[in-house]
Amino acid sequence: ICDEGSSQARRVGGLTVKLYLAHPLVLRHEIRKIELAIEEATGYMLLNPFYDANREKKLEDLDSGKITLEEYISSLSPFKIVEGDLDLIDSSDGTVAYLDKTIQMLGTHCEMWYTLEQDMPVYVVSPNTLSHPWVQYIIQHSSGRGFDDWLSFEAWLRNC
Repeated sequence: ICDEGSSQARRVGGLTVKLYLAHPLVLRHEIRKIELAIEEATGYMLLNPFYDANREKKLEDLDSGKITLEEYISSLSPFKIVEGDLDLIDSSDGTVAYLDKTIQMLGTHCEMWYTLEQDMPVYVVSPNTLSHPWVQYIIQHSSGRGFDDWLSFEAWLRNC
């Protein structure tokens, strides 16, 4: 989506550039704030599977304490979750994934691999996994990039 030194617009062919936002459920509040700030600052659209895939009502129940995390997870159809995520990835121009080796996550890794298989770039934001061989492989083979933090990612997007 961005060539080094390019002044490529945030719109390609009149359409807003969209990136799927892969991240763990447990960081949804923190990531949501970051997502909205990046969208505001850069003009790129980030597709957040927890807020852009018809799960928001159940998230409200979880966040209000009406249901537990286990009840939230068991209330969702695994097929609908995965198919909804894949549809969002298919409608995007690539994926930005947040990885932290101290947080258990599986979906984010699967979403990264699916994006790679679709010949789309994978951008990884991670304080501690960028040197991992699998992360390096996905970044390099998808023509993506790695960033140590969200500020570096946002600065890169601003310069696109």
